[in-house]
This record gives sequence, structure tokens and C-alpha cells, in this order.
Amino acid sequence: MEDRPQGRSPREAWAENHPGDRDDLDLLGNQDDLVKAIRATGKPIVVMLLNGRPNSINYIAQDVPAIGTEGQTQVSVDVTNTGTVRGDEVVQLHIRDEVSSVTRPVKELRGFQRVTLNPGETRTVQFALGMAELSFLNRDMRRVVEPGTFRIMVGGNSVDLIDTKLEVVTR
Repeated sequence: MEDRPQGRSPREAWAENHPGDRDDLDLLGNQDDLVKAIRATGKPIVVMLLNGRPNSINYIAQDVPAIGTEGQTQVSVDVTNTGTVRGDEVVQLHIRDEVSSVTRPVKELRGFQRVTLNPGETRTVQFALGMAELSFLNRDMRRVVEPGTFRIMVGGNSVDLIDTKLEVVTR
């Protein structure tokens, strides 16, 4: 039998200073409350998750339009057919690096998806935005992602876009 205090069931990584398994998969502490408070400001936000294990993010997944994990972000947009006939829309994802060490385009197409919608139908379109989509060739012709602010723009064409900002940081 393994060495553990009486009455304790076997647990992953049990030690005197670490109780092992968690009781649930929710985010630790008041992290959901922090996201709710930031959302209450009305400003567009992106939640970046840096975790060593899976977590339950039900509130965030339901109420935040962009969620990311380290090197990758999910960008979501709802598309609605407001017409009276079935139709197609090509949803485009564009980025703009606000400040860069080299001259970059004003808008860079980084993804697109065609959706077919019935009258009144709404569908959520998602794009993965990671290192490949944010990187560029620097002066030394090396592919890099520089820290800074990126505008993330989504729409049915390259002019009529909704946007938010993504802050890329380095460790």
C-alpha cells in the first residue's frame, strides 16, 4: 500500500504541500469574475489562456468573441442572412500589424470561409489565428512574430469590416 495520510484516497501528485487533483476544471481564483468585469467595460477583448492542463471555460466560450491559447487565438463572428432567400457569404479575416520593424500592408487577408445560410439563419464562423498568420519576413529574411498590437478585422469584403485588437507579448 502506498504511503499517504489515513483517510485520503490516492491522488495524482499527492504530497504534503500539494493536495493533488483539483475538485473541478474551472479557472482558478476569480479569473471568470475578472473577465466579466473587463467585458462590462464594453471594449472588445480577446482572452488568452496559458494553461498546463485543460480548464472549463464555459462563461468565456459563451460570452467572449475571441479566445486564444499560447501562439494561437480563435476569432469568432456571427453571420446572419437578413434576406428572404438562401444565400452565400464569404467571410474574410484580415490583420494589420500596427507597428512593425518593416513596412507591412495596411490589410493582410489571413483566412476566409464560405457559408450558405437560409433566410433568418445565423451561423458562427471561426478562424484560428496563430504564428503562421501573424508572422512575416523581417529584414534578415527570417520569419518572425514581433510583439505589439494587431488589428483583427472580419467582414464580407475588405472594406466593411468589424475589428478588435490583439496584443502580442513575448516572455
